[in-house]
Amino acid sequence: MLEGPLPYGAIVRHIRDNLAPRITVDELAAIARLSVVQLSRAFRRDHETTPYRLVLDVRLHHAANMLRAG
Repeated sequence: MLEGPLPYGAIVRHIRDNLAPRITVDELAAIARLSVVQLSRAFRRDHETTPYRLVLDVRLHHAANMLRAG
């Protein structure tokens, strides 16, 4: 089970470093050293979202920044 806070920063860094390739929830769970189920529960509890939604949000934010930059 999760001991301590979810390593949210490390997960977001991994997503930002890998915007183009497919990112699996298994990868994110491995970063957090949790099972996929534990990670999903922790995300819902702590951030009111899912790991997959976070991947989409980070990618959309990046795309919006690129469009603003021209």
